[in-house]
Amino acid sequence: MKIREGKTWEEKTNKDMNGVDVVKELQDNLPEAPPVVFLSADPPHTLKEAAHSVGATAVRKPFDFDELFQAIKRALAKASLA
Repeated sequence: MKIREGKTWEEKTNKDMNGVDVVKELQDNLPEAPPVVFLSADPPHTLKEAAHSVGATAVRKPFDFDELFQAIKRALAKASLA
């Protein structure tokens, strides 16, 4: 499935894709896209490796909103350094 500017897309519409696949698809089709934060229930070491592989920020489920907001701030700060 291709992601196009101006279209919305939710991971749940494609059960064959995980969060990393979605980020890769986004980066391939919209390289100018803003930083990405994705949520996952994967074990911490798997989640960290997956996020690093695509240069994204990840938050492990279950999470609290402070943790999510901090992840968003880190992703935005990382993008401003690029």
